Amino acid sequence: MKEYLTAHMAWRHAMTIGLLLAAPPVAAQPRSFGGFQIPESAVYDEGRDAYLVASMGAGDAGFISIVNPDGTLRQRDWLADGKDGVQLVRPFGSEIHKGIFYVADTPFVRSFDMASGKPLRSVRVEGATVLNDLAISSDGTVYVTDMGDRSKSVAGGIYRIAPDGTVSLFVSGKEAANPNGIAIDASGNIANVAMSSPRLFLRSPEGQLLSSIDLGYERNDGIIVLEDGSIIISSLGGGTLLRVGPDGNVSPLAAIDSPASIGFDSKRRVIIVPQLRRNSLTLVPLPR
Repeated sequence: MKEYLTAHMAWRHAMTIGLLLAAPPVAAQPRSFGGFQIPESAVYDEGRDAYLVASMGAGDAGFISIVNPDGTLRQRDWLADGKDGVQLVRPFGSEIHKGIFYVADTPFVRSFDMASGKPLRSVRVEGATVLNDLAISSDGTVYVTDMGDRSKSVAGGIYRIAPDGTVSLFVSGKEAANPNGIAIDASGNIANVAMSSPRLFLRSPEGQLLSSIDLGYERNDGIIVLEDGSIIISSLGGGTLLRVGPDGNVSPLAAIDSPASIGFDSKRRVIIVPQLRRNSLTLVPLPR
């Protein structure tokens, strides 16, 4: 989920909102499947050729489901709070890296063995309000967004967790803008969207803001980066998936209600979209 951005091409060229609204949507044939419980994120598991979907569940009892590419449920509770020593209260963003499954579960970033599901480590992020999405660099450094609290003017931030578990603050204050989805490009730069800003941000690993693009909407949630350098964003504010091309042009891809943190099935070129309010998963094919 979150790779392959060509960092130096498009970030200077933001489209106007008028052009965004005028652009025709790309034809797609989404398919939706129900039976989830407040699904927040999804990732493609190449080893299983399946999707791992994180659901918040009811009563602070989260779980991770294994879903077949045709949308059928393979295993509802591969990981579940209280099962086999697993703690999983309200899982949000998730990611896979080198045989390990990571999930943001405030105030922790938890990790599990992909083969066995065995809990490996829980790193506490002190001071976090709502840990949301995460991305992992090639050396195993985890970047996790803290969405803060818009109603209380708490801007949140982005934290960095080193491979040894050391936690440091990467972005904070007003420039954080209640960050949500996050990704890492092929050059190691960090891209993220936010709830309180309509912009897509690109920062260096040192935290320097390199550039940003106006998406036309606030309340943006998920982000994935494709092999051609384009970026797909799920926008709660727009009720849509947006595509940012390698040239920086922004266009609507598909209308989706309450899209959360998205994943990408690279084998089938399908965007995996959890829908919070609908308790469903929608699969959106990309044009070849």
